Amino acid sequence: MNTTESSFTRYRAGNGPIFSASKTPPGPGLEQSCELPFGFLWTPFNPLSDDNDWSVYQCNGTALPPVMCLTCCAYLNIYAELKVDENVWICPLCQGRNVTTPEMLRSPMTQVPGIEYRQTLAESDERDSLTILLVMDQNLPRLDAHAIGTAVQQVLGTSSTNHTTSLQLGVITFGKMLHIYQIGNASQGLVSADVFAKHEQITDAHLSRQNYLVSLDHDHEFDCLWRTLFAAYGVSAPDETQSDESVPVARLSRLEQLKQNKEERIRKELGETTQANRHQSPWTSSPATDKPTKKRGTRNVGEAMQAAIELATADPDKPARTARIFLFTNGCPNYGDGSVVDVDSFTAESASAFQIQNKIDVVNPAKLAQAIDYFSLVGKASSEAGVAVDVFCSGATEVALASYQALVEPSSGYVLPSLVFEADSLIKNLHYLFHETFVPGLHFNMPDTPGSSMLVADEQWIDGCILDIRVPSFFTVTHVVGPGELVEDSKRMLAGERSSFALGASLAAAKKVKISLPIADIVDATLIRIHVGRVDPISTFSVMLQMNEFFQHESHALFQCIARYINRQGNVLVTKTFTRRLATANDVVEFLDGVDEEVVPVLLGKEAVYRANFGRDATNNTLLETFDQATLEALAYDAQQDIDATIQKISVAYRLLGLQQGTARRGRGWYKSGRLVT
Repeated sequence: MNTTESSFTRYRAGNGPIFSASKTPPGPGLEQSCELPFGFLWTPFNPLSDDNDWSVYQCNGTALPPVMCLTCCAYLNIYAELKVDENVWICPLCQGRNVTTPEMLRSPMTQVPGIEYRQTLAESDERDSLTILLVMDQNLPRLDAHAIGTAVQQVLGTSSTNHTTSLQLGVITFGKMLHIYQIGNASQGLVSADVFAKHEQITDAHLSRQNYLVSLDHDHEFDCLWRTLFAAYGVSAPDETQSDESVPVARLSRLEQLKQNKEERIRKELGETTQANRHQSPWTSSPATDKPTKKRGTRNVGEAMQAAIELATADPDKPARTARIFLFTNGCPNYGDGSVVDVDSFTAESASAFQIQNKIDVVNPAKLAQAIDYFSLVGKASSEAGVAVDVFCSGATEVALASYQALVEPSSGYVLPSLVFEADSLIKNLHYLFHETFVPGLHFNMPDTPGSSMLVADEQWIDGCILDIRVPSFFTVTHVVGPGELVEDSKRMLAGERSSFALGASLAAAKKVKISLPIADIVDATLIRIHVGRVDPISTFSVMLQMNEFFQHESHALFQCIARYINRQGNVLVTKTFTRRLATANDVVEFLDGVDEEVVPVLLGKEAVYRANFGRDATNNTLLETFDQATLEALAYDAQQDIDATIQKISVAYRLLGLQQGTARRGRGWYKSGRLVT
C-alpha cells in the first residue's frame, strides 16, 4: 500500500473528494478489491486551496456560461475531449456532443479539475439583516445564564466590522409558559415580557407593535441583552459583577466560614435578604440560582420553538433574509407538545406531588418517539423558512438528545451537550456556529427585483444547499453517510443552470448538432442529489461505490462532485465543481498498490457508526428513530460484529493474496515471511 501522508491535509484544504484508492477495482465484487471498500470522502464547503487545482470563474451577471452537457447535465471539465476547430467538447461521462464558445475551450474549465462559478444575483439596496433569537430555559442556573450572556456578547461583538449585515437580537424564555421579552424597550431602562401559554396566542399585532427585537448598531452595545438577562435570571454584565481588585480580601478561617454559612441559613429561614442575593432582581421570571437545584423544572420546548419561528419569520416592513435560533436548556421537553415524559398518567389521586416530581424528567420511549416526529416537523418548517436551529444542553439529567437532534437535523444543526455552560468552550462553539456556518437564502422580494431576468416568480429556486455526485454508469452509490437528505424525485436542472443549457442548445442548433432534452435514464443512473440545510466547512460525506455486473472493462472512471449554495450575503450563487478521473486497475495487486490507508478506516468507521444508530438495513433516507436501551445495545453489537467480520474478511483476503503472489512479488518487498509489509 501507498500511504499518502498529506491526503487529509489536501482533503481539509478544499481539494475535492479524496478516494480510498488511486485506481478503481479491476472488476465487480469485493473479491476484486481484497474485501476493501471503494469510495471517497468529500467536504463540499471547504475553503478553496491555494494550489493549482482550483480556479474561480466570475460569470457575466446572472448567466452561467455554456458549460453543461445537453445529454446528462454534467459540467465541462479537464477530461473532456475537445475539438477546438468545431468549438465542440465531448462529455466523458455520457459521450454526448456539446457546442460552446472558443473562450470556454481556452478557459480554466479545461485546465484544472476544480472550478468555482460565481453568478452575481440582483443586489439589494438595503443592508442585509440577520435575526438571532436566544431561546433560554427558565430553569437554567444563574451561572449558566451569565455564561450565555458573556458568550453572546463576545461572539456577536466580533461582527462589529461587518457593515453589510444588520443584526437583530431577541430573547425568549420558557418554562410552563412562554416569556417573549420586549428587548427593544430595555434601552430605556424598562424591561417587560409578554406571557403566552401557546404560540397561537401570538398575533400579528404583537409581532408588529411590540419591540421583541433590538437592532445592534456598529458599536454592538449589549445593554439591552444584559438588562433582559437581569430581569429573567438576576445576572449582570461581567464588568458590573467584578469586585474591586484594589481592596484586599481577607481569607476566612474554617470556623468563620461555618459561622457565616449558619448566619445565612438562619436569615434565609427568616425570609431576610442575605448578602449573596441582595442584588438579585425582584422581577425574575424563573427561580434562578447559582447552582442547579434538585427540583425539576417544566419545559414547554415545543411551544417555545414555534413561537421563536413565528418571531423569526415575522413579516414587518423589512424582514430578515435568514435567522438563527440558539436554544439553551438543561433538561428534556416535559410539558406540552413534544413532551418526552408521561406526566399526564400521574394524577393527584394516583400519585403524590413528590412522585410526580421524580417522574418529570424520566423519558418514556413511546412519548420520545412521538416527540421525534413532532420536532422533525418543527425543524423542517424552520429550515424551509430559512431559519437554522442549534441546541446547547447542560446539566447531568437526561435531556432526550434524540428529540433535539430531530429538531436541528433539517437545518443540519448541532446538539452540543455539556455538564455546565463553561464560558470558554461556549464562546468557541458559538463563534464557530455563528461565524463559520450560515443558512443560504435569497431576499424575499428578489424575484420581483427589476433586472433579475433569471429570477422569475414561477421558477423554483434552490432551497439550502444542493449537492450532486456524478458517477459512471457502471458504478452504483451504495452508501452515503453525512448530513442532509437524498433527493429522489427532483433531479432536474436548477434555476441557475437553465441559462447555460439554453445558450448551449442555441450554439448547438447553429452548428446543426443534434440536441435533445437531458435523457432521464442517464441522469437517474449517474446522479445522486443531496439537500443540506446550511453551509458548514466541516460537513463531511463518506460515499461507498460498487462496480456493476455489466462492467465492460472501461479503462477509466470519471467522477464529478458539484456543490451549489448562495453566499452569506445572499447576492452570489456559488457553484463548485470538482472532477476526478481514475484509471481501472489491471488486477487486485495493482489496486492494492494505490490504496490510501488513511481513507479506508474512515469509510468503515462512519458506516459502523451509522449502523449502530440505525441498523444494518437502514437506507440513506432513514428517519431519526428512538430505541430502548436493549435495542440500542443490540444495534451496537450488530455493528461491532459487522466491523469485526469485515476486518476478518480483509485479513483473510490479504493472506490468500499474499500466498498467491508471494513468490512473484517477494523481490519487490510486498510480501515477506508470510505477512504483509505496507
